[in-house]
Amino acid sequence: GRVKGTSLVVSPHPAPQGPHGRPGARASSAAAVLDHAGALMLPRGAQQHSVRALVADGLRVALMSGEMRSGSIYSAPALGAQLGVSPTPVREAMLDLTKEGLVEVVRNRGFRVVDLSESELADLAALRCLLEVPTIGQIARSATAIDLERLKPLVQQIADAAQVRDVIMFVHLDRQFHLELLGLGGNRFLVESVGELRNRERLAL
Repeated sequence: GRVKGTSLVVSPHPAPQGPHGRPGARASSAAAVLDHAGALMLPRGAQQHSVRALVADGLRVALMSGEMRSGSIYSAPALGAQLGVSPTPVREAMLDLTKEGLVEVVRNRGFRVVDLSESELADLAALRCLLEVPTIGQIARSATAIDLERLKPLVQQIADAAQVRDVIMFVHLDRQFHLELLGLGGNRFLVESVGELRNRERLAL
């Protein structure tokens, strides 16, 4: 089936509650970020993606923006109904996110967003430094003016998203910019690895 429109409302099973029965801080901040709309704008260019890839991209943005909350459980049928697609591509997309370490399978319930500890976050940051710092140094020496010129439209789009406080689009474009910058080093395996590390780090924001 086709994705219905470009909006995904991400509704989990009842989320763990904080002290005194109130939702945790992450739930409150997510609602504030989205202006209480609860709507995720899926990345543009649907015609260039399979439904599975489009759903996966949209869920990654929801995870990175904090709209999908750590510890919350989401079912493929519920998400599929909101997107206007069958549960199958949603389940496949969630399994892709499982391989990336972003969610974990909860038997007979769905998928839980992974919650990272401070120690795990420090390990991720250290690994990113090992991969990115020498690569950026190499790019600084080898990149041409034309290479850098190609990144300018993305820089402007990031600034525009920040200006209008579109946090979801800002997160999406910021990730795209940094991965395209690293891509100038010519090592696609490094870019893929850093992309997954950045995704995992965003879960804690």
